[in-house]
Amino acid sequence: MKASRRWQIACEELLEADIRSFEQYMAAYRLPKQTEEERELRKQAMHQAAVGAILVPLRLMEACLEGMRLTGRITEPSNRNVISDLGIGAILLASAAESAYLTIELNLLSLRDPAQQSAYAEKAAGLMKEIGERKEHTVSAVRRRMAGA
Repeated sequence: MKASRRWQIACEELLEADIRSFEQYMAAYRLPKQTEEERELRKQAMHQAAVGAILVPLRLMEACLEGMRLTGRITEPSNRNVISDLGIGAILLASAAESAYLTIELNLLSLRDPAQQSAYAEKAAGLMKEIGERKEHTVSAVRRRMAGA
């Protein structure tokens, strides 16, 4: 199976995972909280939901990075008449990653474990940095190709 097809399937799976993650969060949010035991169960469920709400967008960022890698590999050999599409793709992938990063930042606020919070924040920031660098590289290469270089 081609890398681009595997990537497409992974993105479709992420869509389903995002839906399940949101449903898990809403189910945890609706749990009763009248007694101390109910509050503790709800707290644990909310934590698990927050972790899921971080892991899914992290996986999306990883998929965006993989898309950037695929885009970068075909920038040079692509037909110059459609090269702008690759630049646009890089811009859109970076935007999708930035959207996922914002979601992660919001959900990090729900985590009570500072070490876990820090680890996820560091992972997301590293992904965002690499995605930004790859976007700039791809867009620059596209502009060079459009200029005839």
